[in-house]
Amino acid sequence: MENEKIDSSMIAFVSYKKNEQILEVTFQNQTIYEYYKVPEELYEQFMEASSKGQFMNQHIIGNYEYARKK
Repeated sequence: MENEKIDSSMIAFVSYKKNEQILEVTFQNQTIYEYYKVPEELYEQFMEASSKGQFMNQHIIGNYEYARKK
């Protein structure tokens, strides 16, 4: 799993553990969250979205279990 830098006012880095379906998001304020059971297809759509923050708010936050890592 490698951190990918994101050009977003909300998100700094994203990484995805394909085998475990874990999406790890580092926000611009340096908090890190893991979102669980995120399908690979949704991760790919997220990475292709023109607005990563908007996609997070509409499709991920509130729809998947999560834990704050930092």
